[in-house]
Amino acid sequence: DNDITKMRSEDLKQRSKSQTFGDHHLVKEIQTNSPRTHASIGSDMEFSSRVYSSTFSDGTSRAQEKKKGQETTPNGVSEDLVKCLMGIYLELNKSSREREGSRTVSKLSLSHLKNASFKRKSVYDQNASNLDPYGAVMGTSLRDIGEYKNFIHITRTSIDVSRLSDCSTSLVNLGVLKEKLSKVDLSFLNHKKKMAFWINTYNACVMNGFLEHGLPSSKEKLLTILKMATIDVGGTQLSALDIEGSILQSPCEPRETVSTGESEARLQKRYGFRCVEPNLMFVLCRGDWSSPALRVYTAEDVVNELIKARTEYLEASIGISGRKKIVIPKFLHKRLRDFAEDEGSLVEWICSQLPPIQRCLQLKETVEWLKKKSESPSNKLVEVRPHEYEFRYLLPL
Repeated sequence: DNDITKMRSEDLKQRSKSQTFGDHHLVKEIQTNSPRTHASIGSDMEFSSRVYSSTFSDGTSRAQEKKKGQETTPNGVSEDLVKCLMGIYLELNKSSREREGSRTVSKLSLSHLKNASFKRKSVYDQNASNLDPYGAVMGTSLRDIGEYKNFIHITRTSIDVSRLSDCSTSLVNLGVLKEKLSKVDLSFLNHKKKMAFWINTYNACVMNGFLEHGLPSSKEKLLTILKMATIDVGGTQLSALDIEGSILQSPCEPRETVSTGESEARLQKRYGFRCVEPNLMFVLCRGDWSSPALRVYTAEDVVNELIKARTEYLEASIGISGRKKIVIPKFLHKRLRDFAEDEGSLVEWICSQLPPIQRCLQLKETVEWLKKKSESPSNKLVEVRPHEYEFRYLLPL
């Protein structure tokens, strides 16, 4: 027994010596390779010098701590706000389908387009997997419209806002996020962070407005809701129209910029951008049938995300009519001057924005064929698709 005790004692001494030696070399290596900078107490550097593992003393990982930090930033709050509201709409959509016993999401099947009696209002019907959200392939051979075929349609018939109380947990989270938004400090945001923040905040304001004031069915009803839909940003109450027109400087209609609180000039000076960004029209979602899809935008990649949103919207919304004309949505046509000089050059611009992939080549080749075949100038080949104000959201799966 004495021999065993002695062996254990020697073993413990050896381990202690070995660990002390290892720690000494670790500290020495850190001191050698690190700049000689004094760390103040409680600073990031001082904290890092005391923690070597990827886990903090309370058991949370660095990734979790970083995520927690992002959630308190203006951009993190705005992103979470949109995600929360999207979740609420999906919950309402799910509960509605379950009550009706439906097994499909409200989508538009391309097979319906083969029917000669297809009417504009039939886009409000429930359908199968493939879709054509803007009726862009009517009167032409069927084609792949890109990413938009994968979006879920949230329509008036697919949700029941009166069942909002079913989403109690999400509503609590929504209240917490709105409280955080009311306390954000935007003074330190750079251009990209500011852009992503206001895109998300605008879309969230509109989504929240529909839950509070009802779903639009006409232009007049939509404008009324956009004026009534307000959100507290850093202690300032702003309407959706304030954000759209005064801050983002991207009003859907020039005369719709009506401030509910501070003057337009003051809002623009306090929150506005250095320059107008035409591509914002492809990411601001008013929740009507002709609006672009709804997404979450990040400060890190907002420029590329805007370009992606523009490309995918053009893929899905531009078509050829049965009268052999190039169909352009009014949503884009009324902003023509942001991208071209006239209708002819707008068609050229659209074709230049479509990616060189197979599904887009068919549309581009058809446009070129029409231009060569017709003796009329390009602007005579354009047909403008009317704007639809019926409520709809296109949400990513």
